[in-house]
Amino acid sequence: WRYDEADESLIYANRYTRVELWGEPEPISAAGSSARNPQVAADDAGNGFAVWEQIAEGAEANIWTNRYVANEGWGVPELLQDGEITPAKLPAIASDPAGNAIAVWAQRDVDTTSTQVMWSRMFEPGTGWGSAGPIEDAAQAIDPVVGVQPCPLISHLCQPRPHVFSLGIDGHGAGGDVRWVGDYVVSRHGILDLGPSCAPSQTPRPE
Repeated sequence: WRYDEADESLIYANRYTRVELWGEPEPISAAGSSARNPQVAADDAGNGFAVWEQIAEGAEANIWTNRYVANEGWGVPELLQDGEITPAKLPAIASDPAGNAIAVWAQRDVDTTSTQVMWSRMFEPGTGWGSAGPIEDAAQAIDPVVGVQPCPLISHLCQPRPHVFSLGIDGHGAGGDVRWVGDYVVSRHGILDLGPSCAPSQTPRPE
């Protein structure tokens, strides 16, 4: 959650176990900055991820992350964006039971300052975070939603990690709000784009 102090806003976390109950709250974002919009995910081993927007003094927002390792605790917060680092917002994250994770966010296009492009970055246990890159080159892409689901129909591709990351994106188009949805799998073959899981649909823009 976000905790506001006199000169900074930090992201705090706490952990609950059935034996020890609630622990002590602790900051997981960098001191001396303004952090907001935290999102979390966890795997079956009790490891966790957090992502959030963070604004340093005199700067615009970027996407940061921290990782919780079971029986060790939280690590050091780090900038999640790499490559083209422009102002970004609205992070989302999901993890499969084995600890693979995908983080997504809306990032300002480096060439068109009025356009938001969706970016992502994958995490693999034992390897860490890969390189960030754009997913959807859609005008004004906003509000990413990412989740994980089993993929038994393509288990020959994604063993030993039989899970698909499903990504939903809202974008502003001339006809209203458009949602793009696609499926991706982390496999021994790399990140496989399985294509859209449903056809893009248009809904009226609210007045």
